[in-house]
Amino acid sequence: MGESMVDGALAKLTRASKMLAEAKTLDDVLKIKDLAQAAETYARAAKLGLEAQNNAAEVTLRAERKAGEMIRRMKERGEIREGRKPKLSNDSIVSLDDLGISSYESSTYQRIEDLPDEEFESHIAETKASGRELTTSGTLKEAKAYGRQEEREEKTRAGESMPKSGESFRLIHSSIETLDIEPNSIDVIITDPPYPEEYLPLYEVLAERAAVWLKPGGSLVVMIGQSYLPAIVVMLGRHLTYNWTGAYLTPGKTYQAFDRKVLCGFKPLLWYAKGDYVGKWVYDVCKSDVPDKDSHEWGQSESGISNIIQQFTNEGDLILDPFCGGGTTIKCAVALGRRVIGAD
Repeated sequence: MGESMVDGALAKLTRASKMLAEAKTLDDVLKIKDLAQAAETYARAAKLGLEAQNNAAEVTLRAERKAGEMIRRMKERGEIREGRKPKLSNDSIVSLDDLGISSYESSTYQRIEDLPDEEFESHIAETKASGRELTTSGTLKEAKAYGRQEEREEKTRAGESMPKSGESFRLIHSSIETLDIEPNSIDVIITDPPYPEEYLPLYEVLAERAAVWLKPGGSLVVMIGQSYLPAIVVMLGRHLTYNWTGAYLTPGKTYQAFDRKVLCGFKPLLWYAKGDYVGKWVYDVCKSDVPDKDSHEWGQSESGISNIIQQFTNEGDLILDPFCGGGTTIKCAVALGRRVIGAD
């Protein structure tokens, strides 16, 4: 590669950085992002080194972050139409298709924009200083991790504001690894652990503890995502007896598994027992209204959790939810005449 070509690429990148600071429209920001991505591709192909590649990637990330902010504001003002309906000639409202943005890109840009300025700048500085590659996927992962930490802190604050015990319920502030429950005391465990891959080891801990906490013949009913179903089945089966797989129907906005190209309309309810199941007949389909995401991202509706409780338990049973989150299981169990222990 000639020196003049390298100088030209660097000049374009410098110009893109200045243009981004002055950009007023989403279209301008997206053009700058494309320019920065081209510079990043050139730096990689020309073997200019990681520093040059990361400098271009930084401009890309800043453009994506600014695009996320603009998209969010346009949505708030009602300037973006939901769905993929094409724009009419006399219509001032546009769709993501009109803007040349996919739903995944829109979501990614907004998730990156969710990172507070300090966290975003720290991520860029630490990545570059450590000699790692700066990427959109890595920044998105950082944003998701920050969001989960915020949710955990919010759940902790919510839990601290709730009564710690009552005649029919107990609330324990504890991780599942340190949770102290009397052996052979629980009729049914109903829970919805976190789904991301980094939390998979928790399912092994859950099964191991459930084998101690449950009464003989008692049930573990665990809601999961489909992405890591085979691995979870193996982990649960090491400690408990597989009984059945139910379906938890989730109407409303469906979850999109982008890497598998699937729109999900249900979640598996894996049902395991301590030894041979002892209990009533169960219908294997539970239905939910639109999930409740007010408390945290993974919240489930009261209607859905109530349906699960009614299917798998009897009045007076003692239920445990070791990942109780916003407390939906506790609230529904008490309302249905069950006793319940919630922990998180």
